Amino acid sequence: MKTFDPTKPFTCRDPAYKAEILCTDLSGDYPIVCKVTKPDGERVICTYKVDGRYYNGGETEFDLINVPEKKTAWAVVCANGAGFIASRGFVSTYKDDPGVSIFPIEYTVGQKDL
Repeated sequence: MKTFDPTKPFTCRDPAYKAEILCTDLSGDYPIVCKVTKPDGERVICTYKVDGRYYNGGETEFDLINVPEKKTAWAVVCANGAGFIASRGFVSTYKDDPGVSIFPIEYTVGQKDL
């Protein structure tokens, strides 16, 4: 199983199960505590290993997994053909310049295919 980071976006292995982390510092082998809402609306408390596993014997629908983070960058293209990728703060300096076009680029962190 991949490493789980509770500080990043996550879901249960089966996204029909909704989890909310209550704490990550419980003593013992299962330090992560979550409130999980099942597809039928029932809410239960589950404990997890540091790698997000609910059960030590294999994968379950309750396991916690990180989801890819989506981010936005901006392509700045100047009238002279020059271009670069910029952050939101840097782009704001060019937003009113008629010789500059700005295009949002949405991407998923870690995704290498286009």
